[in-house]
Amino acid sequence: MRRCACVACMTCVTRKRGGAVDASREEILTVVESLALPASPEEIADAVDAVRVRARPRLTEFDDPGACVTAEAVLGLLRELEESGQVKGYARDVWVGLWVDPGRTVRPTGLLWWPVSKWREAAGHRVQPDLAKIRREEEARREEERIERQSSPGFGWGKTWEKVLWDAEHPYEGLDPL
Repeated sequence: MRRCACVACMTCVTRKRGGAVDASREEILTVVESLALPASPEEIADAVDAVRVRARPRLTEFDDPGACVTAEAVLGLLRELEESGQVKGYARDVWVGLWVDPGRTVRPTGLLWWPVSKWREAAGHRVQPDLAKIRREEEARREEERIERQSSPGFGWGKTWEKVLWDAEHPYEGLDPL
C-alpha cells in the first residue's frame, strides 16, 4: 500500500487499484530535472504526485485525494524522453561507474533516470578533478623515483667516487694560490 502524497487526507491509495492519472512528458521532464540525484520511476511518480498536490487547494477529509500517477506510465514517458535524448536511464552500478552518486533508492536494481543536462554537468565536474589527480600522481611518482635513486646504496658511493676522480684530475683546483 502506498499513501497518497496529500498530507491533509492521508488516505491510502494503491497505485494498482486506484485510477491512473495520465502525466505529460513536460510534467515528467520538469520533475526529473528538479531531482538532485538519479531516481527510479516510483520515486519520480511520487514526486509528480507531490507536485500535483502542492498545486491544488488544501483538501478536507471529505475530498477525494485523487488518483496517483502509475510507475508504469512514468516509465513509458521516461523511455520516450530517453529516445528524444532528454534523459538517461542506467542501472545503479552504471551510475556509480560514471562517478554519479545515485544515493539510496527504492529499487536499486531497476533503472535510475536523470536529465542529460545534469549528467553532462556531473561529467564535467568529474573531468577536472581527474586531470588534477593525474598531475598529482605524476609528480608523486617522479618524486618517489628521485628519492629511490638518491637513497640507493650506489648513489652515495657514486657521488663520492665522482668527487675522488674530479679531485685527481684537478689537483690544484680550489687551493689558495698564496
